[in-house]
Amino acid sequence: MSTYTYQREYSQEDKNKLDHLLQSSIDKLPCTLSLPIEKFIQHVGKEDYWRAMNYALDFFEISVQYLSCILIALIQKKEEEDTIIEKHEEIIRAIQKIDTKRQLVFGDWVNGIFFPLLTAATERLPNDPLVFCLNENIFISRGDILTGTGSKKYQNIVQIRNDYKGHSPTKSEEIYKEVVYSLEQRIFSMLKAVAPLKEWTYFSCKEKVATNQYLVNLLNGCKTSKEKIFFIETNYFQKNVFVCFLFHHSKIYIVDSI
Repeated sequence: MSTYTYQREYSQEDKNKLDHLLQSSIDKLPCTLSLPIEKFIQHVGKEDYWRAMNYALDFFEISVQYLSCILIALIQKKEEEDTIIEKHEEIIRAIQKIDTKRQLVFGDWVNGIFFPLLTAATERLPNDPLVFCLNENIFISRGDILTGTGSKKYQNIVQIRNDYKGHSPTKSEEIYKEVVYSLEQRIFSMLKAVAPLKEWTYFSCKEKVATNQYLVNLLNGCKTSKEKIFFIETNYFQKNVFVCFLFHHSKIYIVDSI
């Protein structure tokens, strides 16, 4: 990992902890989440704040979508195990939003999908490490790291994306540097929120080689995502289309296409 150039002042002890957080996130999170962080660090080091800002915003958008998929899998697994017949109203609400015919935007994912799913997960799985860390690190005084606090100093991240990436003309590097400055601590908070995902194994199905036997690609970390391929045996895979699978504590969670 490139050395990260901190935009705010931190004690040396805090820098050491944050260095470890960044490095372990790049090494152990699935590539989908770790790659934007690695690119963010690289471009901050080059003082290319426009690209750094874009990768930071990509990280938040991808995280919300990725976590939503995982929360659906976790909740459905729990409801199956506890033989809960009636689905949680918030997971129904989120899936109805996903099933709308129009293309979903970042605001849909944050407000209409992720937060309802987190509410459902908090009720169904209050002791799950991921659910606990999400609640512990996403919510802050008077708001949360995604929708903000209502003040100009801590804006809704969807609005930041729309103002500086989605619907605005190019601005000066100094303005983009200020945006990076404003996002820095939120990035650290989100990395802490998803930290339990470092303990999971992520893979996609490459091909079926025998009955209940599959060749899969390991998806953990930027540096291993294209290198390690291994066999697993399971009777979980019943469909011909495989998107992503999560293996944790001897359980397999299937994240299907949404």
